[in-house]
Amino acid sequence: MNEADVDTLWYQTNLDVFLNRWYSNYEEARAARESNGGFLLPYKRHFFVCEAEVITAMGLAPDDPDWEKIKWDAAQPVDQEAYQRLCEKRAEIVTKDQLKVRERSYGSTRMSDPVATSTPRAARAGTPVRSRFCTSFIIPSARFKYFSACRQWIATL
Repeated sequence: MNEADVDTLWYQTNLDVFLNRWYSNYEEARAARESNGGFLLPYKRHFFVCEAEVITAMGLAPDDPDWEKIKWDAAQPVDQEAYQRLCEKRAEIVTKDQLKVRERSYGSTRMSDPVATSTPRAARAGTPVRSRFCTSFIIPSARFKYFSACRQWIATL
């Protein structure tokens, strides 16, 4: 796992439904966790304190003994071995989720198969291809240019 993945390991966008307490500095976040309880997690250069429901939504067990060993603080854990185990569990969940998204986007085909990547799935199965825009495979900079071009084209209509 590279450093960019570690920066975002402890947060996912569907956690926005929970009311987490966000902090820009570690000392404030640690003090809030110590006074109110919860779990202190890092996200990029910020920190947030969350409740057990968030940990469950992330696919982890809030009553895992490793949380107590790291003092419920994933930003500066006390026990590095326990923290590493939690990271491995979380990384496994994130990887499974990414694979599910990829399968939904591309089907269950392997990306190394040139026919699978160059031919739409419906066409390979012999069924007609429905017309739809699918931009999830476009890299972000190209996606921005694509949408900018679309906006300009629509403005000319």
